[in-house]
Amino acid sequence: MDINATGTKMHARTQVREELSTSPGAVPQWSDLVDAMWREARQHSRGKTAQLDNQHRALYTAAFSDLTRKSVARPTRALLDDLATEFGLAWVDLSRMVGVSVPAIRKWRMDGGASPENHERVAQVWAFLTALRQHLHVDDPVTWLTRRLELGFAVTVKHLWAPEWAGLLLDLAAGGTTAAQVLDRIDPQWHDTYATSDEVVIFDDGMPAIVQRG
Repeated sequence: MDINATGTKMHARTQVREELSTSPGAVPQWSDLVDAMWREARQHSRGKTAQLDNQHRALYTAAFSDLTRKSVARPTRALLDDLATEFGLAWVDLSRMVGVSVPAIRKWRMDGGASPENHERVAQVWAFLTALRQHLHVDDPVTWLTRRLELGFAVTVKHLWAPEWAGLLLDLAAGGTTAAQVLDRIDPQWHDTYATSDEVVIFDDGMPAIVQRG
């Protein structure tokens, strides 16, 4: 065992700890070993952050799953009534999220007859909107659901919706992650998938607006 090397590493770790507690404007003294220790500390921090993110999102996923289990026990027509009257969700948006036509949804609301799979999909949308309002205190879940996530890109949460992403999307609503991070996770090609011919222009009053290019 190299006692000198061990002592040097211990000194470097002490220096890193001291520098971590210094003011942001402080200029640390350079050394290759201290640099390596900083890299190690940052890597550990990233790993810990990712672990905490996943654990927190698991809480959101569990809440969504619990609401889904409760809503599945309700009739499809009752869920559709809630989505229309309590949330104001347009059938065209629901059809995209559930993966069926608007006439099919209208038929379910009038006569029922949704398959068990489609009934569960409707229940999952109801559960997601309910989680937004009940747990994350989003006053108008449908407005949040249908607003653009990134200026210049025609993408909203309704485009990204899938039950397996419920925890991640609820984390977005809670401010635990960014729209760009969510898009990178769900669709790494989103810059191409959702690109539009719009561009963001800053007007004289300093406010941004989306206008057509050309």
